[in-house]
Amino acid sequence: MKPIKKLNCPLFLGCLFLLILYFNIAFCMDVQYYGSFVVRFVENKFRKDNPLNPDFKVFDLPERESKIYLNLFMNLYFNENFGFTLKTRPTWIKKGNKEMGKNYLDNAYLNFNLGKGLFLSMGKENLIRGVGFSYYPSDFFSEKKEIDFTLKEEEQRSDREGNYIIRSELLLENVTLTTVIAPEIDNLQEENTRAEFKFSTLLYDTDLSISYFHSNYGRIGFNISRVVGQKFEVHSGLGVRFDSDRKYLRKKGEIGLPGSGIFEYEIYEPEDEEKVFLRGLIGGHYTSVNKTNYIVEYFYNQDGYDGNEWKEFFTIIKDNNNKLMSPPNGFSEDLFKFNLSLANSLMTYRYLRRHYLFVRVWNPEIYNKFGVTCGILLNLEDKSFVILPTVDYKLIRDFMMLRFGAAVFKGDGESEFGLSPMKNYYYFETRIFF
Repeated sequence: MKPIKKLNCPLFLGCLFLLILYFNIAFCMDVQYYGSFVVRFVENKFRKDNPLNPDFKVFDLPERESKIYLNLFMNLYFNENFGFTLKTRPTWIKKGNKEMGKNYLDNAYLNFNLGKGLFLSMGKENLIRGVGFSYYPSDFFSEKKEIDFTLKEEEQRSDREGNYIIRSELLLENVTLTTVIAPEIDNLQEENTRAEFKFSTLLYDTDLSISYFHSNYGRIGFNISRVVGQKFEVHSGLGVRFDSDRKYLRKKGEIGLPGSGIFEYEIYEPEDEEKVFLRGLIGGHYTSVNKTNYIVEYFYNQDGYDGNEWKEFFTIIKDNNNKLMSPPNGFSEDLFKFNLSLANSLMTYRYLRRHYLFVRVWNPEIYNKFGVTCGILLNLEDKSFVILPTVDYKLIRDFMMLRFGAAVFKGDGESEFGLSPMKNYYYFETRIFF
């Protein structure tokens, strides 16, 4: 996580409460709000002999983390045609001996009903695109957003910061036309100006959407979903990309005398301007009579490493790991630490390879007290995987919940999840709803 600024959480919450009270009394506005207060403790377990971080020489990771945050959603209605939406997460974090605070602003935008089915919004908004649970091939606005993968799948996309946008929606009979502009703003939104045009419709009881997104290169998104009967749903999403975000390691230059075999590496992006890259998902979910929900999804990522590219990448890691643990004469550890730090920066878990399978079983109502989830994310190429169990205990229904969760990474030392410096983590949290 990037360093974040200090935040006086009590002061922020007090000001927010006074603001709600002021608007409600002074303008006789309709104010709707709900949310949760969360206290979370995390215990991390790391692999000491990990090739990316042998004996923790490359970087040090905290074994314990604490997080306290408020997750607040609020709607202010000035009148039937004008409103304001807010979703904010003032957060205090402690990692090891470091304490940090920040307010994550997911949504803060004005809504206008211009009549005849035309709506306009302006401000910061977390746009959610796609029909998948585990992957979102057409969720282009979120590609560089920080996502907390320790959350349940439904929460990963709702609890993330939005973009500063201008969005218009035109509602016609069975058709919605959407235009979104996210401009580049100095010191506020540094991505290139982005634009999206989306067509959505309901056709023969099937939800269908097609979108075109443009930034530094173009992308096309397709999404389709259909409910079959009352218990079964199928969905598919496709992202067509006219360039790639792939990054590789390559030798920058030989260090020392010619023929030393010692190299400094650099990150480079291959030129793929004339090639089309696909990200696709297909899946479905079924809900049984006892409310148990089963989800199965397959994800294809053409941007990921193929077998030869992965083998070459791992060879670089292994070579620098060996040299770090036993530096050649005349060379310090710093060069090999640097090379391994570059390799670590490319470890975009869940997107490193090309073929993945996600399976989840969830029952939210066991004895009216427990909610149990067990998910698994499997890399189909190297057979490494992550097990994701979660147990919720409803201490006071609709008011207080206790949650225990974990992630267990499994695989051999040359696989994606086996190569992760993280061996497993466990967390416990208390949630109070309002």
